[in-house]
Amino acid sequence: MNGLENRIEVFCGPAENFVGEPTDLVLANIHYAVMEKLFENESFRVRGWYILSGLMRSECRDMKRILEKNKISIVNEMDHEMTWFTLVARSEK
Repeated sequence: MNGLENRIEVFCGPAENFVGEPTDLVLANIHYAVMEKLFENESFRVRGWYILSGLMRSECRDMKRILEKNKISIVNEMDHEMTWFTLVARSEK
């Protein structure tokens, strides 16, 4: 509807299948253990934006450490009733 179909490509499926694909945005609402494992792979840590959702409080705290360790800046943090957390982050790598 916005006329961007020639500029945006969306992948849907297991995240592990797309590690290394060039991207400007990673949007993940998946289990923390999967996110943690993905960040161990240098090919996943790309320049661009991350929106990581579906994190419980302790997982959010741990994910912040992972992002900071990988020099990925947290731009915004949101929560739903202090139970479920979302992190918006950006890497300049």
